[in-house]
Amino acid sequence: MRGAATEAQVIAEEIIAAVNARSAERIAKCTTDDVELLLPPRHVYTGRGGIDDFLSALERRLPHVLVVTDQRYCGDDFAVLEWEAESESGERFLETVGCVVFRLRGGLVHRIHLYLDTELWDALGDG
Repeated sequence: MRGAATEAQVIAEEIIAAVNARSAERIAKCTTDDVELLLPPRHVYTGRGGIDDFLSALERRLPHVLVVTDQRYCGDDFAVLEWEAESESGERFLETVGCVVFRLRGGLVHRIHLYLDTELWDALGDG
């Protein structure tokens, strides 16, 4: 039997749903003003404006992407979600997998580490 979802898991899953909806407003409700989104090794988006920039880049690169999570590893102040995504980019159909780590501070996400195929991300360009 599964235990109750932690606050971190609920917040993390809301952020994934907000990404699928491309809703910066929903993400803002779950994050601190100084939130950091890191896509190792060199992509960093800072603050809520940075989240807006990331969503814009995502929309340009993968306008039809759908992210689905499957495995979740959560504690009081963190959530790690494994995800799968499908999208079309031009005439190509893309499938990819990754992991995202959410760190909470004061009940809100203050740091997001998004692990994905950065070579593919860079190859898609900036739309």
